[in-house]
Amino acid sequence: MVATLASFALYDFEFYICTVRYLIILYAFAFATCQSKTEEARLKETLEGDWLVLVADHQLENEDQRQIYGKMQDSVVEAKCLKLIRFFENGNFQQVDYPEVTGKWAISPDLDIYMGNGGKGFDYFKVKYLSYRDKQLQLRENLHTQGETIKVDWYFKKLTNGILLDKSRNEWRKKPTAAESEKEIRIRLGKMLDYYSRYFELVADESSFFIGKRVILPLRYYQHAMSTVPYDPESDFAKLFFNPAQSEQAYGYLKSMVYGLGNKYPRDKNYVIEYSRYLKQVGEAIQRYD
Repeated sequence: MVATLASFALYDFEFYICTVRYLIILYAFAFATCQSKTEEARLKETLEGDWLVLVADHQLENEDQRQIYGKMQDSVVEAKCLKLIRFFENGNFQQVDYPEVTGKWAISPDLDIYMGNGGKGFDYFKVKYLSYRDKQLQLRENLHTQGETIKVDWYFKKLTNGILLDKSRNEWRKKPTAAESEKEIRIRLGKMLDYYSRYFELVADESSFFIGKRVILPLRYYQHAMSTVPYDPESDFAKLFFNPAQSEQAYGYLKSMVYGLGNKYPRDKNYVIEYSRYLKQVGEAIQRYD
């Protein structure tokens, strides 16, 4: 009888141990799953909002990669760097330069970020999340080319004040449906100049370089000076106006004021801030000119 009771006690104890082990394993699995979901959800919340693409930092492993990337670096940088992007909660995103294009973004459980159909530079973009510190996101892209895999780390800066991405600041991007008066053309130009003045101010604060192609205005940049480039009826600038005649008219106003205010070109701590201040002057002058 004693032996039977002992065997029952041993069986109960082993059952208890097995049950506890099972519960511990189940809890650990659930906890890991919960943690994974939490990290994915946290990254999603982090991404929602406004960003400036700062820089692409290449990680080259051999001389072949150095040669290959040297030939493609400019195109990689120009495709994305210093662009403004807004990620929406519903999985959409937009580049501010392409307000008519709405892309899609998503995050995988492994924290891969996918972006697609979002316009030049972001028609397809897959990166691995690496870190987020001091409002700066680090993402890794693997470029597969010529038998090599080149690692490029992208840095995005989260903007606490995304005013440049607001619709009200970008109405000038919509082509008018009817001819505009001289005053209306000047107002449109003034809004463009105000926008890019603020853009240069942001770039000066966040970046060590700037990309002239990010600005749709027909301008040429120098150290401590600015001028216009020849009028191009096929340019993105020209396409912002009702017809070629009005775009050329707008170009004339811009050229006249840029050169007219040349002797008032500002001096500041760096030339990007100078561009910002000068565009603000030109925009204000164009709108009040009679």
